[in-house]
Amino acid sequence: MKLRAYFPFLLILISIVLILNFENEPYLETKSTLYSGNSNCVDAPNVATIEFQQSIVTLPSHETYLIQATLRDSGGSIIGIDPDWSTNFGSITPIAGLQQARFTPGELEHTTIWACAGNVNESLTVNVIQGKVENLMITSSKENLTADESAVIVLEGEDIRGNIFTLTPPKQNWTYPEDSLLSISNEVIWNPKNTGWQNISVQESGFSAELSFNVTHGNPIRLSIVGDNILITSDESVEMQSVLVDADGNYLPVISNWSTYNVQASEWLTEFGDTAKFDGWTAGSWKILSEYIHPVSGQYFVAEYDILVSVGELNQILLDGHGLTLTVDDILDLNPRAIDSAGNLISNVDMIWTINGQISTGTLEESNYVFSTESIGLYEIQVSTEGGSASITCDFIHGEAVRIVVTETSTNQLTVKSGETIELLTEGEDQFGNRFAVNVNWSLTNGTGVMNPSSTGIGYYEFKPGDASGFVIMDFSTLGMSEQIVIDVQPGEITKLRIDYDGELKQGNTVRLLISAVDDSGNFVSYCNANSAIVTSEVGKVIRENSQLYMKFEGSGSNTIEVGCYGFKETFYLQVEETILWGIFEDTQKVIIYTSLILMIIITVLLVLMITRSKEEYEEYDDVQPLPLVPISPQPIVPIQHAMPPLPALPLPLPPVPQTPTIPVPQIPVQIQQNNNPPQLQTQVETSEQKLGNAMNLLTNKKSISEEVKTNKAKFEPLSDDDLSWD
Repeated sequence: MKLRAYFPFLLILISIVLILNFENEPYLETKSTLYSGNSNCVDAPNVATIEFQQSIVTLPSHETYLIQATLRDSGGSIIGIDPDWSTNFGSITPIAGLQQARFTPGELEHTTIWACAGNVNESLTVNVIQGKVENLMITSSKENLTADESAVIVLEGEDIRGNIFTLTPPKQNWTYPEDSLLSISNEVIWNPKNTGWQNISVQESGFSAELSFNVTHGNPIRLSIVGDNILITSDESVEMQSVLVDADGNYLPVISNWSTYNVQASEWLTEFGDTAKFDGWTAGSWKILSEYIHPVSGQYFVAEYDILVSVGELNQILLDGHGLTLTVDDILDLNPRAIDSAGNLISNVDMIWTINGQISTGTLEESNYVFSTESIGLYEIQVSTEGGSASITCDFIHGEAVRIVVTETSTNQLTVKSGETIELLTEGEDQFGNRFAVNVNWSLTNGTGVMNPSSTGIGYYEFKPGDASGFVIMDFSTLGMSEQIVIDVQPGEITKLRIDYDGELKQGNTVRLLISAVDDSGNFVSYCNANSAIVTSEVGKVIRENSQLYMKFEGSGSNTIEVGCYGFKETFYLQVEETILWGIFEDTQKVIIYTSLILMIIITVLLVLMITRSKEEYEEYDDVQPLPLVPISPQPIVPIQHAMPPLPALPLPLPPVPQTPTIPVPQIPVQIQQNNNPPQLQTQVETSEQKLGNAMNLLTNKKSISEEVKTNKAKFEPLSDDDLSWD
């Protein structure tokens, strides 16, 4: 009866379950088809592949992720069709026309996202991790415990999606009793040391949570190190925990002193209080030591843990020389080393070598992995093996120069016309023939030309010829080497004439005329032939002598000179300076010199004549005899009827003279004419030489003269002084 009474209710319950299962079955079918099948994909038969930017993505739960899909046909061309999107957790929103979709996470799981088109269905995995904490919750495994016991504290956070996840904030976020032990690893374990009510709180993501515990006593009997493994490779690590063990075998994690028996291994040991982490590094056997002293009883505990580390998997291959710049004279030791993640060397590794894409395994093995080259350039050396590869890039430049090469940049003929320029390139060449531009020091003789650096860059020079023509030799030096080059300087195109003067343009001067033909830039091409050149000017006379042209300037001032040569005829203006004496002596300085010389000659001649005349007069005065006195006629003097000219004044008294012999007073004869003409007085007049001789005689004998004068005075008393005159 009772079964029959409950039977309707049982049927109703079964019906409800079947209805619920029936409603869920299409949904599961749809999900399965949607996630793994292609029947509901967009119709796109040309799609061959679907590519994502990443295959695995890690995404915090509070964020969204934009997914880009690239659809390609069998030829690799991109097809602009939006695929169908689906996911097993969370939600996905397609973005039409861009082959994109935005994913919003749900549960903290590895979520698969599918994109399908035609017969192609591809997926990517999104690892949804905990996101921003929106709520904080803390619980404990127990609230009442002994000191031998420990309490596991669980701190959980809740995100915006409603996911619950465990949080493990760092120790500095926790507040707990000073004498207690808080262990933070995969879980948070609290080990009390003192009895009584104790509170533990934590701060995380702006929230706080708190727990209270009632702790009772426990007694430890030994210290132990608990680890997850004793055999590891250098790629692995060991998590260890130091615990006090009570009589019941319960662990009480305690903060202990961690150490090793090897100083080198101490660098690989990281302490976290009651736990420690040992990273496998160098292969070998290592012993970990944990020491603890009970804070209440003072009992000393010690524990050891043995770890054996072996070589790990190949992590990378190390090569020397990456980024180096070497010369072709150098060699590069690649020194290949296969190592694991801890740096342990792995021996007997098969390697494949390439240099700039060319397989060179045999060549490098024969040279013991020493690389050298004769050609400059950038070299990429690659090595690959199972589990790893490496590559370096190094630059080989030119070596030390053994000679210097000079070339002409356009035709390389080293030929230039006068008035033009050529560009030269100076390069150093190493022992393998590699060339590189270098600057040099040029040494050009006068008239060779001008060599200037070119704006093109290092090693480039512009040469412009000077007056020299033909094969011109130029010296240059650099890098301790000296060389010579020969440039053929050819005449340029003549466009005009030029005239130069060898000498000063002065009246009376003769200067040499230098008539040359120049190009359009005024550069010298050649000299005109003196015998065929036409030269005319009114300022002077043209002279041709020894294949040279001269002009003697006969005039002065501004003038012109006309020159004809090479079929050109030009007029030049010149200013001739005027000189003294119309340029007879060609030069004012010469005039001064000649005038001074003539004056000196005249003065010298005059001096010689004066000296000679004085000497002759002196000798003549010595030879003159005293003049005889003219006897006075006894006839009476007849007065002259005509007037006599006035007599000159008497001479001044003579100075005393030496005594001379008596000189008879000359007689002045007077004749009276018998005709009717007035009578004339005839007297004998002394010449100047006679007067000079008489004066000299007077000077020789003063006494005789004075006596004679007295005698004559007595004789000529009838004459008066007015009747005599001195000639």
